[in-house]
Amino acid sequence: MKRLLLALLLAAPTIAHADLRADVHVGGGLEGGPVSGVARPDGVAAAGLGVDGLLPGRDWGFGVNLDAVGRLTSRFDPREEATFDALWRYATPDRRFRTGVGGGLRVLSFAPEPRRPAETVLGMDLVRIDLGLQLARWEVTEVGASVGVDFYFAWTFGCYSGTRHDAAVGDMRPVAHELRCGDTITTTYVAGLQTSMSWR
Repeated sequence: MKRLLLALLLAAPTIAHADLRADVHVGGGLEGGPVSGVARPDGVAAAGLGVDGLLPGRDWGFGVNLDAVGRLTSRFDPREEATFDALWRYATPDRRFRTGVGGGLRVLSFAPEPRRPAETVLGMDLVRIDLGLQLARWEVTEVGASVGVDFYFAWTFGCYSGTRHDAAVGDMRPVAHELRCGDTITTTYVAGLQTSMSWR
C-alpha cells in the first residue's frame, strides 16, 4: 500500500502536466467480409467515447476507445456490438489533427429467437486506425479547456471466434456452428462528427 501511494505521488506532477482529451463521436459507414453473410457491404452506425493523453512535452501518447456498433442489414440480430480498443496516439503541435493505431476486443450479441437462446460471440479488432480533423475550436478559459468539433474517421480490421447455434428442431438439440477468426474477417469504415474537450 505504501509503495502504491508513493508511486501515485511521484506520478502526480507528470499527470498534472499531461495533454488530456475526451471526445464523443457518432458516424456511419460500411462493413464488408464473410461475417456479414452477404456479398455486398452492410451499412453500419457507430457511436462511442474516446479518452487519450499525450505525454508531457511530446506529441504522442496513449488512449482508449469504446464504441457501440449497429448493423442495418446484417443477419446478426439484434445487430448490436461493443468494441474496446487501446491505441497509440499522435497529434500535430497545434492539436488540430490526431490519429491513433491500436487494437482490442469485440463483443457481438445475438437476441433470443423462437427455439434459439440469446448468445454472445467474442472477437478482436486486429487493427484499428482512426483520425480526427478539427473543424472549429472554442477556448473555455473558466475551466482551462478547449471545446472542438471534429471530422472523424475510423477503419477496423478484425474477426470473431465462438459458437453459434441453430434453432432447435423438435426434441433435437440445437446444432452448433464454430466461428473461426480466419472465416470471419471483416473490415469496417466509419465517418462522422465528434465533439471533444481538451486540457493542456
